[in-house]
Amino acid sequence: MFGVYILKNIDLEYAFYFSQLSWLYMLMQVKDVFLPWYNAYRFLVQNAKRLEIEGSAPFTPIDCLTLQLSSNVLDQWINSSTESLVHFVRQEMEAYRLYTVELYLPFS
Repeated sequence: MFGVYILKNIDLEYAFYFSQLSWLYMLMQVKDVFLPWYNAYRFLVQNAKRLEIEGSAPFTPIDCLTLQLSSNVLDQWINSSTESLVHFVRQEMEAYRLYTVELYLPFS
């Protein structure tokens, strides 16, 4: 009887330990996915502020209509890829499937 009690307690301790490890692993995955994107965003903001301090005009992104009507093929490709990525990430994150998002992102 005492041996069964010990085995049950050990199983519970291992289950708790492994659940904590899986949570930690998931957090590490999130960090690995979003950190490069955050760094790219921070690089953009820092350089936009630097150029503004040096005397350039303030950074203003192009509105969506101008971008969609652009005749530049590269602009159209970037816009299409961005919209596809945003749609896919929202769809997968709503379903809590981070592992599929990670494979689709170019920085990961």
